[in-house]
Amino acid sequence: MNRSLVSLFLAVACHAAIGCSTTKLTWVSEPQVRKARNEIFDAELKPVGIKSGDTQVYKAFLLFLKNKIDKELEIVWDKTLFIYNGQMNGGFMFEGVIHEDREKLKPPDIVPPQGTFLKKIWPNSLVFFYVPEKRAYYEGAWIHRELNPGQNGVYLTVKSGEREINEKIVLHISVREVD
Repeated sequence: MNRSLVSLFLAVACHAAIGCSTTKLTWVSEPQVRKARNEIFDAELKPVGIKSGDTQVYKAFLLFLKNKIDKELEIVWDKTLFIYNGQMNGGFMFEGVIHEDREKLKPPDIVPPQGTFLKKIWPNSLVFFYVPEKRAYYEGAWIHRELNPGQNGVYLTVKSGEREINEKIVLHISVREVD
């Protein structure tokens, strides 16, 4: 009986020690940058986030667009959507958009003839307001969750005159352990 109690104690202690060890995770994108090309524009999508040492967490995208024609283009934000695992999952927010207003209509961005455009964009569906249990003087904050493993991307809508051009730009995000 004594032996079985010792064995049980050792098994529980080992399980607790393994369960409490810290595992470093890093987000990986395949490819690191996804490109889309058509006769009107070239676009690139790259996941970005927080990097600390060997670990990285993706929370947003950098969207780059090169206008290849002699007319201005409009990026139609109200029709540009976040894609997660093949499903449309809301729109995007970016600098200048108040968190509470992220679902409201947004004016288009203009890309001049032969010009370029670069913007950091966050999926609306991954934003939430965090209120800690023990508040003291801290009222809470808006938090951007990390991109989930799987297909992540943009259904981009660009307008040239009256013509709308749509491009689906998708990356595969995975999370891996780092030594």
